[in-house]
Amino acid sequence: MKKLLAVLVIILMVFASYAQKEEEKEYKPKQGQMGVVFNVAGLISNINVAPVKDPMGNDLILGKFYVRDNHVIRLGLGIQSYNSKYNLVDSAGSAKVAYDSTHKKFNLYLSPSYEYHFQGLKRLDPYIGAGVNLGFLGKTKQQIDIESTDTTGTDKRQTTFNRDGGFMFGINGIIGFNYYIAPRLALGLEYNIGYYWSRDGGDWERVTIDTPVSGTAKSKREIGSERNVTSGFDHSNNLSINVSYYFGGNKVSEVARE
Repeated sequence: MKKLLAVLVIILMVFASYAQKEEEKEYKPKQGQMGVVFNVAGLISNINVAPVKDPMGNDLILGKFYVRDNHVIRLGLGIQSYNSKYNLVDSAGSAKVAYDSTHKKFNLYLSPSYEYHFQGLKRLDPYIGAGVNLGFLGKTKQQIDIESTDTTGTDKRQTTFNRDGGFMFGINGIIGFNYYIAPRLALGLEYNIGYYWSRDGGDWERVTIDTPVSGTAKSKREIGSERNVTSGFDHSNNLSINVSYYFGGNKVSEVARE
């Protein structure tokens, strides 16, 4: 009987020690720590992790930095680079026709934001915030080269097209919460609502140069203007499920924080 009581006491002591260690764990990030955030998409059987989207629908890499335990600066960075090439060789009668085209465009997106985190519970971390969304849309550059070759020689046509880029701007409010399933690892929900404005395009120029088999090359230059301007509130509403992980930063004393 005494041995059984001794075993029960040891088991209770182990469980008490484990429970105490669990209570001592710090789940939420602290001042000086940083983290990365990803969206969770798909159903349970086909779940995947994807980049975070800004309220205008652009993919971002999102990072957060805790300047204080409840004050967080976040920055989203997105890059879109289009550089496509298309090649085709065919025949037209007795001539061999080679078609080559290129299309280039580069866009950069920045989303600096601020979050204020409330007390919450040990694992629950509610917050609100606000942010600015910026997009720098590069110029559109296209070039098409067509060469037609037969027994008399090669006939060439080159067409280049350039169009101005644009700019995107938005402001948004943020409300959400994280739930820490392990220290520094959280699942969360976030809702964004805001206003956005976008302008893409502007002045354009198209230059066509024809080089015949014999004779003098001829060029033709066309100019014009084409813009696409959009704005609104509805399309900037989105609810996202995300996963975040925080790392780095040493624990600082309460005196240092004050």
